[in-house]
Amino acid sequence: MLRTIYGKGIRYCSYVYDFGDNWLHKIEIEGSEAIDPNSRYPHLVTGKRRCPPEDVGGILGYHGFLEAIKDINHPEHGAWMEWSDGQFDPEEFDRDAINSSLALWYDQFSERNS
Repeated sequence: MLRTIYGKGIRYCSYVYDFGDNWLHKIEIEGSEAIDPNSRYPHLVTGKRRCPPEDVGGILGYHGFLEAIKDINHPEHGAWMEWSDGQFDPEEFDRDAINSSLALWYDQFSERNS
């Protein structure tokens, strides 16, 4: 998608992920750099916070989930902790893990389309 708008003066675009939960992502194109032959593409340059779990119920469901997992007295705490395998830190951000996933996706995509 970015290839189709690059160089046309478009600075912002958006897309919806998971039509059931309706996550709207807004992307700002800040600039471009020369391709580094020592880097794998696509790759994430920066970001913050962990993605919400799949099928958490959109923005309202995610906020309810965060409330429940941080409060051991919350009536849904146990259920949400079990659902998330007891390990969810919304502040976690692992750029290397994300880039590894992007590289794997790209390799699989390239094999299917070659």
